[in-house]
Amino acid sequence: MDHEASADGGAAPGAGAGTVEISAAQRRTVFAGLLVSMFIAALASTVITTGLPTIAGELGGVDKVAWVVAGHLLTNCAATPLWGKLSDLYGRKPLLLIAIGVFTAGTALSGLAGDIWQLIAFRALQGAGVGGMITLCQAVIGDIVAPAERGRYQGWIGAAFASSTALGPLLGGVLVDTVGWRWCFFSMLPFAAVAFVVIQRSLTLPPRRTQVAVDYPGALLLVSGVSALLLLVSFGGQRFAWTSGTSYGLGATAAVLLAATALWELRAREPLWPPRMFRSRSFTAQCAAAFLMGSTMYASMVFLPQFFQIGRGYTATEAGLLMLPFIAANFVGSTVSGRLIARTGRV
Repeated sequence: MDHEASADGGAAPGAGAGTVEISAAQRRTVFAGLLVSMFIAALASTVITTGLPTIAGELGGVDKVAWVVAGHLLTNCAATPLWGKLSDLYGRKPLLLIAIGVFTAGTALSGLAGDIWQLIAFRALQGAGVGGMITLCQAVIGDIVAPAERGRYQGWIGAAFASSTALGPLLGGVLVDTVGWRWCFFSMLPFAAVAFVVIQRSLTLPPRRTQVAVDYPGALLLVSGVSALLLLVSFGGQRFAWTSGTSYGLGATAAVLLAATALWELRAREPLWPPRMFRSRSFTAQCAAAFLMGSTMYASMVFLPQFFQIGRGYTATEAGLLMLPFIAANFVGSTVSGRLIARTGRV
């Protein structure tokens, strides 16, 4: 690799401050484990989408099936900053291995779920692990790769994330139609085991004992507020009318809790996200774009496969194939934009 040391144990030159110097061979091995981790973490978000109608038919709860995805994303979102804070306190490697362990447990239990509520709960556990894997894989790259080289490595991470997201609906459809929806989960377990073993054996980082405070109240407020909002949008118009007292109550609860989250973060000693970051117009614009992209992408991922199968009578595999134009455009857009950002230095 360019600017790296030879595989005989030399360290990469030009390592930046805070970068751990390791051999090029060790770096490649660690990076392979990180790529596998990122691949299955992203795959877990989309592989089940084409199987949702089948799951709803087998486990019941058509009105609850959206929570199989929403619960996963909720814990992913809430856990992400906590994993980062805890890794500052206890170290990247042990926290990354724990995150992979949480992911593996949630994945295995999801495949064994006996009813829709169990599946929702186990998917939420899986999502908590995914949040740690995504955050800490990128943090480890920052620890072992010099600043001048990080863009190239992050590009590979982005490619792994985009390709697994693209593969998910089609792979899920094929698995559902051949061996059953539970293999959407079981098929990821060997890859999780490989990632765990590779990282455990090859990653060597010095102990970290950075004194940080973990913002547990902020995380609790955020999860509670988003949960109330999800309950409203998931069950409004189905279990209760949009104009009912329940709808108004959930809406008010969500507004109060999310406002309380914002106020708490302004005063927290170690906030989940530093409020000063929002003074940057670029950062704020990126957050808004990410919100719009995520809401559009995941809504399409969840509901389009159900529409194709329930509304149009296609099989799960056919629904996955029909999703390919959407996913291909997503992949091309993310890849091209990533290269443009790397080339121009502007978002």
